[in-house]
Amino acid sequence: MRIILCALIAVLLAFAVHAGEVVDVMLYEAPRCAPPTLDGHLSDPGWRAAPEFPILFEYWSPSPGPAPVRTNLQLCYDERHLFLGVTLFDEHLDKARATVTGRDIGETWHDDCIEFMLDPHNTGHSYFKFTTNLLAARYDERLSPAGHDSGWNGEGWRVATSRGKDVWFIELALPWTDLGVPAPKEGDLWSFTVVRYAWGTGKFQGAAWAPGG
Repeated sequence: MRIILCALIAVLLAFAVHAGEVVDVMLYEAPRCAPPTLDGHLSDPGWRAAPEFPILFEYWSPSPGPAPVRTNLQLCYDERHLFLGVTLFDEHLDKARATVTGRDIGETWHDDCIEFMLDPHNTGHSYFKFTTNLLAARYDERLSPAGHDSGWNGEGWRVATSRGKDVWFIELALPWTDLGVPAPKEGDLWSFTVVRYAWGTGKFQGAAWAPGG
């Protein structure tokens, strides 16, 4: 996973998995944008410039096949925030799990949710994780060589969700201050992945931006 800012002030994201071994590469060019209104709808003009890319891989499989659930992501940024938009298609949305409403509840991943993992220093061994579900619950933690720090809190990140017919949406605004870094500049390398958990069929289905998660 990498973020490269080129001379056009675009952000390029790729990924590597399994302790730095490059298995495959996907690039995402995320433009600067006007900050979208955070209402759980991805129709704001700020999103129009952000390309919509599918999450292609099955999650939690030693030999991942195609993702069993259709999920699209969008990214853009400004001087203060990185914005993530996710479109989650689900023919079983009426049976989706949505139980967690609080802050910092570790079991948020037991619901239909996404996890957004981001390494602004591209270390390959440390990252921040942000989890949210249909009810816009928020869980965050930090991973370093010392282990998981579930007590870490990103104080400024916000999220909103909405539902449609057989689809739901996530809007997430993540301030650079939560990550302890300034807005990206040309030449920076970052890492990220997005993982989706879906339970509407009665069994787990997972999708990931990177093979294996």
